[in-house]
Parts: sequence; structure tokens; C-alpha cells
Amino acid sequence: MSIRGPGYARSQMRDAMENLEITIDELGPFDGVLGFSQGASLALAYIYDQQVHGRLVPFNFAMCFSPVLAFSPDERFAEVIIKQVCARRLDFSTITSAVDDVGLGTQEAAFIDVITRVVMPAKRSKAMLPDHDLGVYTHGDGMDAPRLMIPQLLSEKINIPTVFCQGKRDLGFMRDMSEITRGLCNERIMKKMEHSGGHQPPQNDAEVRAAVRAMEWAIAQSNKMASVRL
Repeated sequence: MSIRGPGYARSQMRDAMENLEITIDELGPFDGVLGFSQGASLALAYIYDQQVHGRLVPFNFAMCFSPVLAFSPDERFAEVIIKQVCARRLDFSTITSAVDDVGLGTQEAAFIDVITRVVMPAKRSKAMLPDHDLGVYTHGDGMDAPRLMIPQLLSEKINIPTVFCQGKRDLGFMRDMSEITRGLCNERIMKKMEHSGGHQPPQNDAEVRAAVRAMEWAIAQSNKMASVRL
């Protein structure tokens, strides 16, 4: 299956976030945001972009089901690391899990690890929707390369209460994506949970009720944080 349309380049991510802002302006305000898969990742990328630039974060909490990898719209995000990776002209297909053997720095190694351990298996399974050419990380100056968000490259963590829920039967690389994106958030105000399904929100009654309780926890945490700020 081939999916065409907006991708993960920073200009395309900015377009997606502008569309999200239009929705917030038209239908908001909202207490929190609930997202699944790409929707959850877009919401988190938007929250981080708002927070790190000192702009209003329009959500007090986030409920994230099976988030995939997140991408920043900011051309400065990971700019140095991406340029360093591009300058090496690496062949990702020849890199094993022993990335230290390639002589990479800590942040470069973390970035390459996500590409080889998560993105490439997703591409082979045709699960990167829409797909994108990894050549943007190995040729040119990196200006057009998607700004992949991983915890090691953040200047700060997302600082609102979050709930992360993923399926035990989801594919391994999809679970890895969720773990990486979860790492963008402050663990001290986070709740993690699993359900018995795959790449989907929980389906059976008990697991749905557990997700609702987790959301109620996030709401309570956000109320506590709001009262402290007053």
C-alpha cells in the first residue's frame, strides 16, 4: 500500500501544526488532548514546540494511545546532529546494533540507533505512512531531513501530565516507537499502561475503564499543577 500526502519534513510538520491550531481556535478551548498513533505524536510535538518557545500550551494533559515517532517543525531542532550524521555519508543498511564501532558521538549514536532499530524495520514492513527517503540523512546538508524527536536531543521534557497506553500485541518496532516518544515527557507526571490488543486503543470493558481512571488521574494532576501556579 502506498500512502501519498504530507510527510515529516519540518515545513510539512509546521503545516500540520497550523491546521491543529485552527481546530483548537475553532472548537476549543480544551482541557486536554487525546490522540492515537500519529495523532498522539503530532499532539506531543506541538506541545513541545509551544513549550520550548515560551508560547501557550493549550492542553493541561495528554492521553496518548500507541504513539509513533514524533517530528519537530523547528529547523533548529537537532540541526547540528543531523548535519553531523549527513556529513558521515553512512550506509544505514550496514550499521549493526554496535553503533559505537562507527565512531559516533553519544547523540549521533542515539539518532542512528532509532533509524536502524526502529525506522528501517518500519519501512520494511511498510508501516512508515507516509514513507520517506532515508537518503535525506545521508546526502546533502540535512536541511530537508525530518527533525526526528528523541529524548537525547531535547532541551527540556514536556511538562504536563501524560498517560501512555499501548497494546501488548503491537509489533516490536511500534512498541519501540511508543517508548521513544514517551521519553519526550516528564516521567514524574506520567502514567504508563498496557492493554491486551495490538495497535489500537483498548477494546474490552475492564481495559477501557482502566484508561478512564488513568485519564481522571491526569486531570487531577493537571488541576494540582494549576493550583500551584495560582
